[in-house]
Amino acid sequence: MTAQRDIFEVPQLQGSPASRFRILFHHTILPLPSIPSKAIVRKAVTRIMADQIRKPVILILGIGDESQQHLTRADAESLMDLHPNPRGIFIPDTGITTEKNKAVTQQVIQFVRAGGTAVFGAVFSSSIRPPDFDRYFEKSWSLPWKFAGYYRTTVFRNESSFGRPNSGLPASYSQKAVNLKHVPRTSAWYLPDEDSVLESVVFGGAQIEDKTQAPVVFLKVGEGWLGYTGDVNAEDGTTAVVLGMFRLLS
Repeated sequence: MTAQRDIFEVPQLQGSPASRFRILFHHTILPLPSIPSKAIVRKAVTRIMADQIRKPVILILGIGDESQQHLTRADAESLMDLHPNPRGIFIPDTGITTEKNKAVTQQVIQFVRAGGTAVFGAVFSSSIRPPDFDRYFEKSWSLPWKFAGYYRTTVFRNESSFGRPNSGLPASYSQKAVNLKHVPRTSAWYLPDEDSVLESVVFGGAQIEDKTQAPVVFLKVGEGWLGYTGDVNAEDGTTAVVLGMFRLLS
């Protein structure tokens, strides 16, 4: 099979913050035998890829109906059946959180607990209602994570956090993000500090009061890892974060 090296953009995300996430640039697209290439382009999928040295694929599961050009539930389940041991799973939207996609969530949970990495990012944080977020992670993942503050500030790399790569992540960067509370400090890759203020035309300069809320989380779950990025504007720092979670930083 001839490898095609390219940057694959999901059609329905052109021009949106999520389209700027070039998570796997310069990597190899692997066409799936059971899903025609046109379907891969038409639907979410979207980047069924492996890196240049043929490490396991990373599945990107955007789940919705065909009118949204997303994966269907059956597609997502088929992809996970075809690739039971991917390098990781990236979840860019909220489709997986619905009751009808509970089976897909359970497959992702099993994958993580067995040693895999799954990361929620892109438009996930900006397209889910706070009570739905809280309910999903409590009922499905048995986690106390709660949807918390939404604002722009400069956050700083937490040197005491676990699972973080030794190099390649910015020491600090500004992001507008949905933060999480009830996150162990060791699972927060970035946090505000004494110098962090609200970066807003209206409320600019106000101190960040709760410095435990985290916009970037990487938590050990079973034998694997669960990641979250709340950034809504696809900052370059967040792209590095996601690459780091998948162990793709050079």
